Amino acid sequence: MSYEIIDHDFGVHIKFSGTYDSQTIREAANEIINNFERNNLHYVIWDVNNISKLGTKGKRANLIASQLVLISTHYPKLKIAIFDKDEKTKNDSNNLIFQVEIQKTGWEFKLFKDMQSIRAWLFS
Repeated sequence: MSYEIIDHDFGVHIKFSGTYDSQTIREAANEIINNFERNNLHYVIWDVNNISKLGTKGKRANLIASQLVLISTHYPKLKIAIFDKDEKTKNDSNNLIFQVEIQKTGWEFKLFKDMQSIRAWLFS
């Protein structure tokens, strides 16, 4: 699995690709924590469209959620847009949202199928 972080004015777009890999999730989380100013980061687009299998059940969901919670200790007020066009992985994405919400990060989460809807929500 690989990722690319695209820096926007007030947020980042993380594009994941390949097969799910927990180490890559950790690396992406640490890169965000170490490279972006707290006052300037208002949103994260978590783009899972090019992952062959998300698999966010059980331990995997907990691992991803724990990485997002780690980010939340540095960025307590974020909007997180999960970008997932695939109906087959929609349940996995919703499970991920649930796993993080029960950690009470204080973030706003929403699942989207298109970038236009994400932009409208982020800048509303």
